[in-house]
Amino acid sequence: MLIHFPGGELHIVSMPKKAAMSRNAAVPKQARSQRLLVGAAILSASGAIVAGSGLPAVAAGPPTGTQLSASCQNDSPTQWADWTTTPLQLAAGEDASQLCDLSFYNYTSTSLHNLTSTLTLTPQSVAATGFTAQQLAPRLLAQVGTAAQLNPVAAPWTVGSDGSLSLVVPDSINVAAESGEADVRFSLTGAPTKTSAVLKGVLAVTQPDGTSVGSPLDVSIDYRADGKSYTPGTPSTYVATAPARLADVASVGAGHVVSVRVAGVDGVPASGVTAVVLNVTAASAARSGFVTAYADGVPRPGVSTLDYAPGRAVADQATVPVVDGKVDLYTSAGPVRLIADLSGYYEAGNAGTRYTSTAPARLADVASVGAGHVVSVRVAGADGVPASGVTAVVLNVTAASAARTGFVTAYADSRPRPGVSSLDYAPGQAIANEVTVPVLDGKVDLYTSAGPVRLIADLSGYYSSQGDRFVPSGPTRIADSRIGLNFYKAPIDLDTLTPASWANGIPPQGVTAVDLNVTATDETGSGYVQVYPDSSTPPATSTLNYSRSDSIANHVQASTESYGQIAFQNNGPRTMALIVDLDGYFTG
Repeated sequence: MLIHFPGGELHIVSMPKKAAMSRNAAVPKQARSQRLLVGAAILSASGAIVAGSGLPAVAAGPPTGTQLSASCQNDSPTQWADWTTTPLQLAAGEDASQLCDLSFYNYTSTSLHNLTSTLTLTPQSVAATGFTAQQLAPRLLAQVGTAAQLNPVAAPWTVGSDGSLSLVVPDSINVAAESGEADVRFSLTGAPTKTSAVLKGVLAVTQPDGTSVGSPLDVSIDYRADGKSYTPGTPSTYVATAPARLADVASVGAGHVVSVRVAGVDGVPASGVTAVVLNVTAASAARSGFVTAYADGVPRPGVSTLDYAPGRAVADQATVPVVDGKVDLYTSAGPVRLIADLSGYYEAGNAGTRYTSTAPARLADVASVGAGHVVSVRVAGADGVPASGVTAVVLNVTAASAARTGFVTAYADSRPRPGVSSLDYAPGQAIANEVTVPVLDGKVDLYTSAGPVRLIADLSGYYSSQGDRFVPSGPTRIADSRIGLNFYKAPIDLDTLTPASWANGIPPQGVTAVDLNVTATDETGSGYVQVYPDSSTPPATSTLNYSRSDSIANHVQASTESYGQIAFQNNGPRTMALIVDLDGYFTG
C-alpha cells in the first residue's frame, strides 16, 4: 500500500503497477502487511504540504502476546528507518510518496474480535496549536477506515474535560490467532493556522470488555503552517433560468478581455450572486487559441476554459465567480467570435436549490435525429432522480456521426425554444458538452438544427430542495499530466485524483462533488475519457471525446463519494494528456 500526499491529505491508496515500489527480502514482514496508519498534513505558506509522524520502535525479542509495531519508508524504495528518532516530514513545497506502517499483530492462541482503537491527543499539545480543544476539533479533520472498507467514514473528535481530544474507532479490528495481522486506517489533515505545534498522543487498542490489547503506542504528529489562513468561499444555492444570450461579440482580438455583466440581467439579481453558469462558445477563429473565464477585477488565472481552432465552432459550460456583477472572458488568439449564454446562477444563502451528484448514467441514445427535430428526455424518476421536485438537471450531451454541421439546444420541456446553442457539431466529429437545463414536467428537450445526427444524453446530477450547496473556489489548475502535476506524466491510461485538499484551496472532507473543467490535448488518435468516482465500476457513459492533435475541454460536475478520489479512464490511444481545473465544490 502507498501513502500518497496528493495536494494535502494523507491517504492510503493501491499502488498502480507502473509506480509499484520494489519490495525485496530487505523489507521486514511487518512492513509488508496491512497496517494501522496515523498521519497529518498541513498547508504551508506556498500552499504546499508539510507532514510528520513520529512512531516509537517495538522492543526487540521474540514475539509474544499482542503487539503494535511501526516502520516507515523513506524516499528510497529500499531504505527503512525508525521514525522514533527521525520523524516523517515533508519539506515545504514538496509532494512525496512515503510508506509509514503501524501494524497490529496477534501472537496469542485466541483470535480477537471487535477491537476498538483510540487516538488521544494530550491537552498540552492541543493548547500549543493556539486553539482550544473545541476550536481545534472541527479543524483537525479525520477519516477512518479498515482494510475491508476502502471508503473511509468520517469520525468526530471528542473533547475531554481536561482539554484533550480523542478519536474512537469502535469494533474496527478482527485478527486471527498466531501471527494474525490487522489494521485500522486514520487519515488526518490539519486546517491551516499560523501556529506551529507538535500534537502528541497515545494510540491504544482495547477488547470489547475494555481490556487493553498490547502496549499503547506514543504518537507524534507535526501540526504546522507558516502562511496565510484558508479563506473559504460563500456557500450558495442554485437558481435555474431560461437560457439567454448575454454576449455575442463578432470579432475579439488576441489578448483581449470581454467583460460580461450578469448581475441585474435576464432575471439575475442585482446583488448577492456568487457565481454564474455560462455556456461559452468560440466560432470563426482565425487561429488556434483558448478562452479563460474568470471573475471581473481579479488577476487572470493560468487556466483555460475553452480551446478553439479555425474551421469549427466549439462550446463549453463554465461556472464563473462573479465580482462587481461581471465576469471576464479572455481570448489568447484572434480574431474569434465569442458568445456567452446564461444557464443559471448561484446566490448566497439558502433561497435557491441544492445539488445532488449521481453516478453517470445514460438517459438517452438516439441513433439518428433529423434536422429541426426535438428529443424529449425524461429525467424525473430516472436513475435515482426523484419523481418530483427537480428544478434542473446536469446532463452531458454528445453529438456524433453527424451528416451536416449544426447545433443542439437544451431547454425545459414545453417551453418555447430559446435562441441559444448548447453544443456545436460537425461531420466526422464526436463532441460533448455538459449542460445545466431547467426541468419542467419532469423532462428536458434537445433540439438539433441539422441532421441526421446521433444524440446522447448522460446524467451527472440534479438540483432540488435537498442536497448540497456550492462554494466557488477557482478557477485553479489542480492536475496536468504534461508536467506530472498530481497525475502521472503522459501517456494516460487510467489515473486518479483527489481534488479536495487544502493545497487546492478547499477542505479535504465534507466535499460531495467538485466542479471541474477537464481538457484533453496532445492526442495521437481519437478516443474518449470517462470521469467517475474512483470506488465505482466504470460507467457505460463518456465524458469527453477527442480526436487527433485536438485540444478539447468539457465541464464536469463529478461526484467524489466518500472515498474522495475521482478516476479518469482513457479509452483510446495511450499517447495523450489530461488537464484538470477546479471551479468550486459542493458540500452540505
